[in-house]
Amino acid sequence: MVSGRALALSTTTKSGGKFVIINLYQFTAANPVEQQEVWDIIAAWVLKHPNDKIFLIGDLNSAPAGERTGYSLPLSDSLRQADARLQDFCQDTGGDLTSSRCHSWRRGKQSASLDNAVTWNYPLSQPQVCPFEAKHKLYDPGVLSFTLPCEDFITSFKVPKRSFASPTDRVDVDFFQQNLLQWHKNVQQRISPFSSEGGEATGESLLQKMREEQDIMRGEALKLQVRAETSRRRARERRPNRSKEQVRTRRLHATLAVAYSEALTATADSRVTVATWVGLKALGLDHLPEAILRHVQISPNWAYLLRAEVKKVQAQLLKLDEAHLREGKRKRCDAKKYIFDHGIKGVRRVMNKHGAVSGLQQLDHSCPIGLHWEVSPLEFSRPNIKAEMHEWTSSLPPDKYEVSLTDTYIKISAKILTDVPALLIWAPKYPSPFTSLPTLIYSTGPWTKDNFVTAVECFFQRNAYHPFAQCSHPQKHSDPVLLTKIPPNKAGANNADRRMLHYCPHQSCAGLDPDSFCSNRKEVNNMDFLDKSKIFSYRTIGLGETIRDPIKTFREFSRYVGRMANRKASGDDKMPADLFKKAPEAFRKRAWILINIILAGHYVCSEEVLEARVVLLCKDHGNPTLLASYRPIALCNSFYPLINIIITSRIRGLTEKYAVLESSQHGFRGSRSVQLVIQKERWL
Repeated sequence: MVSGRALALSTTTKSGGKFVIINLYQFTAANPVEQQEVWDIIAAWVLKHPNDKIFLIGDLNSAPAGERTGYSLPLSDSLRQADARLQDFCQDTGGDLTSSRCHSWRRGKQSASLDNAVTWNYPLSQPQVCPFEAKHKLYDPGVLSFTLPCEDFITSFKVPKRSFASPTDRVDVDFFQQNLLQWHKNVQQRISPFSSEGGEATGESLLQKMREEQDIMRGEALKLQVRAETSRRRARERRPNRSKEQVRTRRLHATLAVAYSEALTATADSRVTVATWVGLKALGLDHLPEAILRHVQISPNWAYLLRAEVKKVQAQLLKLDEAHLREGKRKRCDAKKYIFDHGIKGVRRVMNKHGAVSGLQQLDHSCPIGLHWEVSPLEFSRPNIKAEMHEWTSSLPPDKYEVSLTDTYIKISAKILTDVPALLIWAPKYPSPFTSLPTLIYSTGPWTKDNFVTAVECFFQRNAYHPFAQCSHPQKHSDPVLLTKIPPNKAGANNADRRMLHYCPHQSCAGLDPDSFCSNRKEVNNMDFLDKSKIFSYRTIGLGETIRDPIKTFREFSRYVGRMANRKASGDDKMPADLFKKAPEAFRKRAWILINIILAGHYVCSEEVLEARVVLLCKDHGNPTLLASYRPIALCNSFYPLINIIITSRIRGLTEKYAVLESSQHGFRGSRSVQLVIQKERWL
């Protein structure tokens, strides 16, 4: 805004205030329009910061009254107006103008105090002017110096410690595959070997051991990621063609060149310099005594050897430059190849634009917030209606509920959605003084903070209800309403415990259903006639078959592990399947023993192991604030899909063994494809 003529620096004083220093090089008096524009801009900024300590200093190209000598009087209009603009600026902004006793500008017989200081909320001492000496002959103005009280400023600055912690807890599987050998080398040193004598280990001890080793493997993968990110950051900070090896080689080349120049002028009295020591070390002569080295450095052969070594290092530097260019070209080609291999995901990754949708901070969804009673005109005209209202609602906490009364209705609404169940339980215990029955009040939000999670639960649980979900009332009402309740904390209970409740809004029920709206999918008619008719007498799995047989060999178990999907997001254990598949053999053998214990029925996995982490994926980026635009996916722990693969494989084998499926069924079956169907159709 000031045409690059001002530089502003700010700092913080010990008292917490702000101190601003502005260095200004003002336009000359021959440019009155530009000079006034600069004064107006600075004045507007100063008036917006009335409490800051501001220090304006520089070549203002204006002098206070009486601070010009050697000029013919009266002053020209341009000089007089320039001085007047400075005075008006100080008066309009309330600044204190400070000038030096000696004139800071001098040319011939003319001199003036053109270098001045203006301060706001800050006392300033008289400045000193450096005399015009030869070292300043290129500059018209003198050098002004002011004394600032050091007690107002922080004299020492503590550099904050850099944090080398992992910036993320997510393992990059692409980077992991590229650094697999280094990861194996680091992990093998920390994973304890497998002992076949530990056959008496329990399922709980094996699971605990595997969790510890999972943390070790994740930690090593994240360490490699942090190290690589640090290297990339330092590489970006370095100038082009300045890798570590190139820098070392250039330094060696420069040192050898200095040693060569010293060798050309060395005498018998010359000492052995550092550059000469580097040259001796490069040629393998640094083990000689110093007396002999003095004779070596004055010999003509020594200069010849150094010259040859300089050319050798120079050739090595050229090779490094070529290798650096090839490496850069290879990286650019790999980035393009990644785009072709992974499509739009590759474009997002290369351009660093994946995950552009921000997290959902609020949502709009219809949720129950309270109860509503109709009020007739006769009831509202009662003289003591407000007293009855106050007595009726006195048991409700005023910090949790809001009560509003009009001539047509009364409404009680909860401030937090998790307090609605308590209101629904309170309403039957304390009947209202009105004849009408209560009805639910709904609101669409937007829901944020404490109500955000409740609204999300309400949305997805409503979609999860069975189509024929009904209450336990004899009339079998449908359309349940989901509620969330946070039970009071017990000893050792988690503060995040939440309980989902199901409310029937119909007038005949109007309460929480104890059976949680069970569906009638299990309530079917007697099907014994099908068994009597031997409808299912064929194409069934034999009674003696089981899927609990142990996995006999480690090779068979490794085939199951190899079928785990790559490049999939991890669950709560934050260990992707890529790490599980490439884990050391000792870790996989412990997993083999643990799964055999589970299949034998000697150990049951806890709910924590089987829990999934639900993540919402935005499918409609045009409406990221609508919850209907998101689709939930369940991210399971790495151990869970492995067990599913084993169970699915055994069930599939039994269905093929007993020919349970029709021969025309080709989908989801091994050794069958669409080509076989087309070929069979051609045969027919």
